[in-house]
Amino acid sequence: MAAPAPEPGDPARLLLDLEQRVLEDPVLCAEWDDAFAGFAHGRHDPGLRDRFREWFLLERPSQALGAPPVVYWAPQSYDPDGAWARLLDSFLGAFRCSAAAMEGEMALEDLWSGRTILVRAPGAESWPDEDTLAVGRFVLGDDVYHEPLPGLLVVRAPGLVSALERDLAASRARNPRARLSQAEAERLFAPFLPAAPEAERAALEARLHALLSGQSLWTLPRVAEALRVQGAGEVLNQLAFDTDLDLEELRRLLPEYERLLADQAGDPGAEPAAGSGAEVPANRPTAAAALARFDAGKAQGQSLDQLFRDLESDLGLPEDSTREGDPDAGFETPVYVPDFGSWVDAYAWERKSTGEALTAGEEQVLREFTQFVRDAAPEGLDIRALSPRYGISFLLKAGAEGRLLQARAALEPFLAWAAREQEAPLQDFLEELRGPLAERLERWVACNQELAAAGRPATARARVVSSKPARVAAGSAGGEDSAEVVGLPDSCAAALRPGDSLLGSWHDGRFHPSAILPREVFADAAGDSPD
Repeated sequence: MAAPAPEPGDPARLLLDLEQRVLEDPVLCAEWDDAFAGFAHGRHDPGLRDRFREWFLLERPSQALGAPPVVYWAPQSYDPDGAWARLLDSFLGAFRCSAAAMEGEMALEDLWSGRTILVRAPGAESWPDEDTLAVGRFVLGDDVYHEPLPGLLVVRAPGLVSALERDLAASRARNPRARLSQAEAERLFAPFLPAAPEAERAALEARLHALLSGQSLWTLPRVAEALRVQGAGEVLNQLAFDTDLDLEELRRLLPEYERLLADQAGDPGAEPAAGSGAEVPANRPTAAAALARFDAGKAQGQSLDQLFRDLESDLGLPEDSTREGDPDAGFETPVYVPDFGSWVDAYAWERKSTGEALTAGEEQVLREFTQFVRDAAPEGLDIRALSPRYGISFLLKAGAEGRLLQARAALEPFLAWAAREQEAPLQDFLEELRGPLAERLERWVACNQELAAAGRPATARARVVSSKPARVAAGSAGGEDSAEVVGLPDSCAAALRPGDSLLGSWHDGRFHPSAILPREVFADAAGDSPD
């Protein structure tokens, strides 16, 4: 992890050099791959890698280096006008056009800080639009002008700028010292970009093909056909039984691949294929833009009749086909789901306003829970859909790290607030958590720690069909055939119930466990008492 070669004069060139240094180091390369999966959220567009590169190198603290790579590798002395200085002084913002100077020049105002910069960038003359937002990092080009780094994201949507101003004002009121994160900007604004389904599918199929290499029974075409007929859950169960593939990776990839296959098979909102005989006007907006325009007009109190007519025209639909209440309407108005972190912020604000501010330990647990929910539901999760399985899964994870009591002490009051103030369906779960479920959690955590000490691999998941003696479903469909569980300590066997699952591996027709996954993790209720 030595420092890179002498700096080039161009900050963008220096970023590429830093990326190359990261990818040449096996530890940093693995960190890069893991971070990219979380940053991309399954999307693929031409500017994605540029945006990820900037976030990974300039903002994200590396686990291996202890700091962002640009900070870790910066030389002790460098040219104050050179690439190192410009990169280290770069800043991220969400900018709107405040004034046009001359061709290729623009005055931009950062909606978060209020800072105004003069920008020289190709295409900037097309930005003077009340619905245009430029989100990205800028570096000083000379004494007057700033220049965008390659990851600049220019998005256009009706009402976007005014809505963002309101949200940022509320965020500033809650935490004046907060800073805009490029990862958060990606999550918020990348969905406004047009999707690239072919590139997305090609990248996903490449990952699946590499994962399936060496498998004689399960090839990519067979997986695709099985997904179309049986769905991701059943295919995952079959792969767990038939192979020793990485289940966690498959659990991430299969549902996304199933979605892409379904979209290709015939999405009613998809654009007509080339050569289909249907013509799409060159200036017709995308479905996302048309729906965003409809929502913005509705929020502004415009005539619904006119909005529906405009929407039908934008989408090329027959007149009167999208009236509210029409069961044959050709679209669903998208529902905005706030980031889960906003609920945690609201809870923290209420705690502070009552004189019982969160402790540092509570803040840390709730930040971890927020990230856990984001990872589990990347499409977003309304707090009223927060089911018990999220709480149980998180507490099991915390227990594996030896922090069960700390996590429960911080999480339980937040869940109680969510049930009381936000109508989250958690009341029964909270009663269980204060009673028998607390004991069961401790038993599951203790069992998983004991099983983890044995060091067995987790390449498959099997459903428990009997606890005395411990047996699991031997067939992918969970039929009458069952198999013996070996190597399960007596204390763990006592905690096992039909319907629970075991992670582990198959050897000679018997299942060797490495962890217990209680049935509550896969359900939307706290579950029954142990058998």
